[in-house]
Amino acid sequence: CLNDAIAIIKNDPGFVGNVLHLANSAFYGVNHQVNTVEDAVRFIGFEPLINFLATNFSTKVINEKFSSIPSIKEYFKHSKDVSLAASLLAKQANKTHNEQSIIGTAALLHDIGRLIIMVVCEQESELLSDDWHLDDEIVKKESELLGINHCTVGGHISHKWDFSEDMEVVISRHHDPFEGEFCENAAFVLVGHFITMDEVDDDLLPVLCPEDNLKMMSLVPEDLVEVKHLYAELKSKGFG
Repeated sequence: CLNDAIAIIKNDPGFVGNVLHLANSAFYGVNHQVNTVEDAVRFIGFEPLINFLATNFSTKVINEKFSSIPSIKEYFKHSKDVSLAASLLAKQANKTHNEQSIIGTAALLHDIGRLIIMVVCEQESELLSDDWHLDDEIVKKESELLGINHCTVGGHISHKWDFSEDMEVVISRHHDPFEGEFCENAAFVLVGHFITMDEVDDDLLPVLCPEDNLKMMSLVPEDLVEVKHLYAELKSKGFG
C-alpha cells in the first residue's frame, strides 16, 4: 500500500532525495517547492511511484553486481539521458503521467543486456558509443560473435528479475520497435536515444525518425526539434 511505500522511501536517504527531486521536476509542473515525502508521493501517484522504487532497487543491484566495470558511470549517465529524453517525448505525445513513468523507467534499464555481455565476455564493449551509425552494427556484431544480442539478453534478465511484461518488451525491442508488430513504448526509447546525441541535429532527426513512424507515436517532426531543445535546456540546468 501507499503507506508501506512511503515507509520504504523514508528508510533510505537516497530514495528520499530522488523522490523529492522527481516531484519537483519539470514533469509534474508543481507550482511550489515539495519538501516532504508524503507531498511528493501525492504529486507523483502510486503506480509511477512503484515503478520508481523498482528502478531504484534495480539500480542498486546493478551497482553492486557490476561495480568493477570501468564504464559503469558512463552506462548510468547514458541510461539517465535516454530516460529523460524518452519521458519528454512521451509528455509531448500527451501520454499520461503513468505512461511517461513506464517509458522513463524502461529507458533507464534498456541497456542492461549490454552490461551482462561485458561481464560474460570480460571486455569493454562499444555499447556506450554515441555514434548513431554504430547502433545496428553493434547488435549485428553481438549476434554474430555470441549468437545472441543485448536486447535478447536484457529481455531474459528483466523476466528473471520479475519486471512487468511491458518493461520486458521495451527492453527486448528498443532497437526494432517499428519492425513487425509496433512496440510504441520501445519506440519512445529509441527516438529518445537519438534526441540525446549531440551529432544528431535538427536536420538529421527527421531522417532517423521518418514522419510515418512518428505518426504511430502521435508525434510530428516539429515535436522532435522542440523536445531536443527542451532536453538540452534541462541538461544545461543539471537535470537528469
